[in-house]
Amino acid sequence: MIKVISSFLVLGLVLLPFFASAQSKSTLHLKITNLENTDGQLIIFVHHGPEGFPRKGMYKVVKTSELKLPVTTVTIEGITYGVTAISVLHDENNSGKMDFNWAHFPAEKFGFYKYYKVKLIEPSYEDVEFQVDAPEMELEIIMQ
Repeated sequence: MIKVISSFLVLGLVLLPFFASAQSKSTLHLKITNLENTDGQLIIFVHHGPEGFPRKGMYKVVKTSELKLPVTTVTIEGITYGVTAISVLHDENNSGKMDFNWAHFPAEKFGFYKYYKVKLIEPSYEDVEFQVDAPEMELEIIMQ
């Protein structure tokens, strides 16, 4: 009897890392609102630290055919649990980067999870970070 219990304990300890790692990834469902048109593409950046925020990091591109008004929904799978920030660029001309007007203000819409109304400077990572802590999460991003 003790041998059987010991076997189950050893098996549990061997399988524990497998189950723990299977639970450490999340699927994020992004509800992106306030787009003005379906031109170009959305570039979605997922940041797991302040390095490169807000324009560099893991990203997903959503092409024109997938953009919808008034709400575009994007699913991103395999996001590691922990502190995260998300930034979105509506790259209307497919240049792959943010375009600016003559006064160096953004000429294309952008947004962050944890809606941050940008005035004269962009937010820091800490301003818009949040905790990924569930297997699935629904997040709203309001473009500005």
